[in-house]
Amino acid sequence: MTKIWSLLLTICFVLSNLLPAWAEETAKDNLSFELEQIVVTAAKREQLVKDTPANVAVVTKEDLKKAGARSFDDALKLIPGVLVNRPQGQAIGIPQSISIRGVYGPDRTLLLVDGMPINSPVTGFVNLNIVPLESVERIEVIKGGYSALYGSNALGGIVNIITKAGKEGKKTNFQVEKGNFGTYNYLVSTQGNNNKTSYNLSIEKNHTDNFLYNDERYVGGMYQSPPRPDNTYDMYWKYTKQDGYNLDYDGLKINGKWKYQQNDKTTWNFISGYSKNENGNGRLEHIPNADYENKTEQYYGGMEYKTILGNQLITTIKLYQTNQETENKGEYGLTSGMPPVTNYVRSLREVNGKARKAELQMEKAVNEKNYLTFGLDKVWNEADWEMTDSANSNLYTPTQASDNNWAFYLQDEMKLNAKTDLVLGGRYDKHSKFGDNFSPKAGVLHRLNEKIILRANAGQSFKAPTLEELFSPKWKMGSGYNNPNPALQPEKVDSYDFGIEKSFNEKSKGTLTFFQNKMKDFIVLTKTSGMDSQYQNVGSAKAQGMELGLTNKIDDHWSSSISYTYNDLKDSKSKKRLDGYALHTGTVGLYYTSKYQDNNKFTAGLIAKMSSDKNNTSTKTTYRKIMGPPVKLGEEKIIYTYGGTTLDLNLNWQNKNGNGWFINVQNLTDKEYAEGANECLPGRAVLAGANFAF
Repeated sequence: MTKIWSLLLTICFVLSNLLPAWAEETAKDNLSFELEQIVVTAAKREQLVKDTPANVAVVTKEDLKKAGARSFDDALKLIPGVLVNRPQGQAIGIPQSISIRGVYGPDRTLLLVDGMPINSPVTGFVNLNIVPLESVERIEVIKGGYSALYGSNALGGIVNIITKAGKEGKKTNFQVEKGNFGTYNYLVSTQGNNNKTSYNLSIEKNHTDNFLYNDERYVGGMYQSPPRPDNTYDMYWKYTKQDGYNLDYDGLKINGKWKYQQNDKTTWNFISGYSKNENGNGRLEHIPNADYENKTEQYYGGMEYKTILGNQLITTIKLYQTNQETENKGEYGLTSGMPPVTNYVRSLREVNGKARKAELQMEKAVNEKNYLTFGLDKVWNEADWEMTDSANSNLYTPTQASDNNWAFYLQDEMKLNAKTDLVLGGRYDKHSKFGDNFSPKAGVLHRLNEKIILRANAGQSFKAPTLEELFSPKWKMGSGYNNPNPALQPEKVDSYDFGIEKSFNEKSKGTLTFFQNKMKDFIVLTKTSGMDSQYQNVGSAKAQGMELGLTNKIDDHWSSSISYTYNDLKDSKSKKRLDGYALHTGTVGLYYTSKYQDNNKFTAGLIAKMSSDKNNTSTKTTYRKIMGPPVKLGEEKIIYTYGGTTLDLNLNWQNKNGNGWFINVQNLTDKEYAEGANECLPGRAVLAGANFAF
């Protein structure tokens, strides 16, 4: 794979330096670098990427098509500084983990759909399987803590999925896809627009046997080496490949958007959606011929009313609600410790949550140099837990809990002079359980000249303890019990970054950013006594590194991109690198686009994705046994490493009416690899499909 990386880098370098002269007549509409991209997340209003101090990355629907993205995982992996892991493949009961600049975990990134918070009301986990990929207009990613505007969960950053608005006239699309690993997908979308109203509706149905992960795992267990002549031997943890796991996945996603332009000053926006994700998660350990099964359903809806009052005061009222219902079928040991196999029963754990949010936002250009944004919001969260056996008898007492939070925020965007902008902001939160919190932020943008922009940001962000961590019932996990902790305090991150952005010409742009995140009071499930654990504020870590991005429009047909991230994530106490997070990640992409005179369009993309070794440590212990119990002689750390480079290929053809076909191949070279300690990723995955528009 080193040869592949060298070849791609060489091609991109040679083409980017030798071919620009051939492209002087390239039409400007073929070039849409992020500099001219409008975003809405950084300041809670529309602005150009080039005019915000925030570190914003944008993945457009065109980028998704060129890269052959099959999921939001694929889309986010194109962005420097963003790492996505699915510890159990497509499983929803086991969350996806989005790490932005080393701020790790499944609940430390704020996930939005058209500005509406979508994180789980109970756990704060993200669910990337909530919106049909066909409905996406673009994905905006804010890198760095952003609680000063958005409050809790925006520790590492924000992912905002912007869905499509209806276009003029009416259009309906139907897409069917089929691939290996038992994969098939059906997508239907319809959209329309007239003088005052527009709408878009997308529905997606998915099934796969084991698209993201094979029906086999690297399963760990204790192994004993053969005794040596001196009667010493080693006991160590070893991973061996096993099969027979059920990891099937079925998904349904629906998203709708409706906009009404009442007049030139007033707009109404409505969004709603539903998702259902079901998956197997392997065989039960103690009950024969039964599987772990997970199901998550989520409903969400929201309304935004935006109007311009007297003296150009832009006022927005936002109302949101999301409901989530989860079911986890597994097994439960009736006694603590290690019960006999016969003491396990089939269990059903049901967790239901609801979140409601009301927000009032006002913004105004006070003068030529100051733009103020002020807001108030209130959030209500509710949850209930229940666990029953196959006879529907409770295995613990059903529990209900709730909390709420109100906040106000203020931001001033200041134009110090023609070249320098300064943004100062802060947010005060009052939580019903842990009390108050203040989140400040400052950002500076300086234009050295027409081609070079400097950015710097500093701030503090937080995540409130979730209802799961505060109040979930004491329930058994393995041989011990997990306990909530009502005394938890918020997690916090101090974030800093400095970057430079350079436009080499109309067709090429590069960015280089250095960052540091100091994490403290992270909530970790910690051993307390015996086999029991409790959520406690004991985690701390530090991430520092750099991000590099290069994009180049080589000529009318060819373009290339390079991204690279160096992320040194270490525990603040031990100063050791955290397991499971790569030091180096990157992508290299080479793309071809050809438009014919009859507006038929063919695109091709070849993308290499690289990840250096992700450390996963275990312990080898040496014993000596002569008579009686073994005598422990010492311990030695063993590091299992996972990483490598894979190659993806995408081909796409579309005519002027929107009909077309595509072929996507992931892991083109059929590499065997793993992302974590017990995950075998699939070999070559092929997906082909056709789209019909009418």
